Amino acid sequence: SVPDTSFSAPLALSEFVEPCDERNLQLILTPKYSFTDLHIDSADGLSSPMGPCVKLWIVFPPTTHNLKLMSSAEGQKAKLVRIGRRLEGGLLFKTTSAESVYLPVGCIHSVFTLHGGYLVAIDFNTPKSCHTFSALLSAGLDQVGSPSFQNEVFDRFIASIDLALYYNQCARGTSSWIDSIERVREWAEENPAWAKEATKIWDEFLATSQGKKAKCSCGEQTSNETFQGH
Repeated sequence: SVPDTSFSAPLALSEFVEPCDERNLQLILTPKYSFTDLHIDSADGLSSPMGPCVKLWIVFPPTTHNLKLMSSAEGQKAKLVRIGRRLEGGLLFKTTSAESVYLPVGCIHSVFTLHGGYLVAIDFNTPKSCHTFSALLSAGLDQVGSPSFQNEVFDRFIASIDLALYYNQCARGTSSWIDSIERVREWAEENPAWAKEATKIWDEFLATSQGKKAKCSCGEQTSNETFQGH
């Protein structure tokens, strides 16, 4: 097994995003010419080939257009062939053991292994992730794959909301929550333990001075209303 401290998000990444709760360290054996079709991971992630392993990546951003295409292709094989040409904003790049690649949550990607070997990877949350999680929920992409994938998406969604509120990104956290409120209500009704945790996070935020002064991103909060009352 790989020691937990052997691979982590580099300090330089914090210039762009703050990695938090690094876990799910994986060491993956990938044979030469193996191929992973278009998919979306349930978290922000950092990956790096080891030794002679060489990977070719095709990556697309989680735009509304791209997420709708992914949703339309769910349940089908050969997604790259079916929708690849219609996805927007794609990048094609190669990685060796000299590079690591950071993929924010929601990035649609496909991977070719040009030279077999190991890939080491780790997942984490960031304060910025909540907006993309909200988009995934709105597109119904939390419902793909196994039930554990859906559980992880909702768990990481509320964790990223918590991070956004903690790091003084109230507008980001509240807008993400509001944009996916219907899916949140459905999930909370079926998962009381998750609903309890979500309620705790919001209650703790609303008790702070920042929470008392917060303005709702919906634009309908009046000057006489508190954020909590609204």
